[in-house]
Order: sequence, then C-alpha cells, then structure tokens
Amino acid sequence: YDQGQGVPQDYAEAAKWYRSAAEQGLATAQHNLGLMYADGQGVPQDDAEAAKWYQMAAERGSAKGQYQLGALYTRSPQIEDPVQGYKWLTIAAKTIGGGNVSGITADQATTLRALAAMSMSKAQIAEAEAAAKAFAAKP
Repeated sequence: YDQGQGVPQDYAEAAKWYRSAAEQGLATAQHNLGLMYADGQGVPQDDAEAAKWYQMAAERGSAKGQYQLGALYTRSPQIEDPVQGYKWLTIAAKTIGGGNVSGITADQATTLRALAAMSMSKAQIAEAEAAAKAFAAKP
C-alpha cells in the first residue's frame, strides 16, 4: 500500500484478497472486485466478470453494487441489457432513498435509468419495473 494515500500499489494482490473475501459472501469485497474487473486493475478488464461480482453484492442489498450493475448494463457494449440496467437502477434508487451511499444518490440512479428508458419499449420498461418490485435482498 502507498503509505500516504492508502491506495494499493499491487492491484493483483488486492484482487486476490478481495476475491477471497468475496467468495465468502462479503458484499463490499464483491463490489470492489467488480470494480477491479470493470477497470482492469490487477485483473483483465471484463465487464461480464464485473457484472457477476456486482450482482452478488447487489443481491445482498449493496446500493453501490446495485448502482454499478445497473450502470454497467446500460453502458457496456460487452453486456448491454437495458432491461437489467433499468431494473437494478430502480432497485438502487429505492435502496439509497433520500440520502447517498458513498456519493451515489437516488437522483443519479433515476437519471441514468431515464436515459436507459429512452431506448426501451413500454413492454421492456414494464418488465424491468416488475422485476425491480419483486426484488428482495438476500441475507
């Protein structure tokens, strides 16, 4: 670690430790490992792998995981899926509520969701809203 910044200098080593914690079900580690895959830090850049880890965190109720997963599905050419993006952004906005989580606000989630909706049919939006409504975080 960089003494002054607290930033890992060896991303591959950080990824190894995040993976160990993530595999044990720690949502924060799952989210952070997703970030590493999304950014290609210490691991090969891979949006599908990022989505896998974000989803694990999202399903455990992590607002950051929900937001990042929704954002990834709306912007990634590798795994673009506007219905999933809309769903997870809807869930993130509800989880965040009136405050913010690590600088992410419900308004950010709903704004990104509105952009995703512009390329969706009414049926797709209804499908995403129904899936978001049915969501319940895992313990």
